Amino acid sequence: MFKQERGRRHVVVCGHITYDSVSGFIADFLHEDRDDADVVILFLHQMAPDLDLQALFKRHFTQMLFFQGSPMNPNDLRRVKMDTADACLILANKYSTDPGAEDSCNIMRVISIKNYNPKIRVIIQLMEYQNK
Repeated sequence: MFKQERGRRHVVVCGHITYDSVSGFIADFLHEDRDDADVVILFLHQMAPDLDLQALFKRHFTQMLFFQGSPMNPNDLRRVKMDTADACLILANKYSTDPGAEDSCNIMRVISIKNYNPKIRVIIQLMEYQNK
């Protein structure tokens, strides 16, 4: 269970969690030009991280945490304190061979998260424009 520090905000990232997707995300999110650096990033994914991803999390251990679980499971959403998160970001697999199915899975994640916390801001990457 995530223990939130008083006065420190957090966001939850789920969806396609790989070394490449996380590296790209944190390069933007933790960029020095951003004023808002005091945010903890929680990654929620069903599979355990590989060695490269574990090393990346260790390098940024003060700003990032990994939780094994699913955004479709209310118990896992409770573990990452989705009810108090500032936002939830859902990363898409931009190399998916079936972009429609990728979008469908991510839209289902949004529905699950919104059922758990209707007020949370969810930012989703979609592969196909018509799925907006």
